[in-house]
Amino acid sequence: KSAADTYQARFDVEQFELLGPERPYVVALQNEQGPAEPLTRVKLYKTGGKAPLTELLPLLEQLGLTVIEEVPTRLQGNPDESRYLHDFGVLGPDGKRLDLTVYADLVSATVGAVWDGRAGSDWLNRLVVTGGLTWQQVTVLRAYREYRQVLGAPFTSRYQNDCFVRNAPIARKLVELFEARFDPARAGEDAAEQAIVDAITSDLDAVRSLDDDRILRGYLGMILATVRTNAYVREGRSEHLSL
Repeated sequence: KSAADTYQARFDVEQFELLGPERPYVVALQNEQGPAEPLTRVKLYKTGGKAPLTELLPLLEQLGLTVIEEVPTRLQGNPDESRYLHDFGVLGPDGKRLDLTVYADLVSATVGAVWDGRAGSDWLNRLVVTGGLTWQQVTVLRAYREYRQVLGAPFTSRYQNDCFVRNAPIARKLVELFEARFDPARAGEDAAEQAIVDAITSDLDAVRSLDDDRILRGYLGMILATVRTNAYVREGRSEHLSL
């Protein structure tokens, strides 16, 4: 075997060894080692056999990843303890493999949260890769989007998702504003909060699309109008985000 094959096999064995009764799956990312245009491997190691591709493929595509291939592997052994690997070769939105120093934990945590049902799966999840947001931060924006739809927004959810992706730096600053206002660890940072508002306002002045400007200013207004949230309640935390 080549050094690349040995590295990949060792990596897979280490992930399989993490599986057990308390941990039925592991999500891990690995970049191919090799010459021309290698892929990023997104790997789901799990007990209990195969997972439906109809569930896995949309999850990855809604992160903005292009799925090039899937290499399935069943680990031989005790039939009562079947272990399976879904190994996807993907490229990022720019057509290149991902920088795993930045995105490995973000993508693996998001895939796991969606797989568990703790996070939504729609095209807003592209902000994990395009904006470097965690799935929890994307959930905040999704909650405001759903509230805005209830109010009767003139733009569809899909259009708003695309707006955020087109303006990912502003989306990130909107989340930072939410955190500055409500994260107890940042209590009393009034000056920082105002600085973020000023930065967002300045960025909005440079947005060329009137529709994008209206959408993003609407989110800024909703965040500034929010008075409390359960987003940072740890003990007995609700399954639902309240604003």
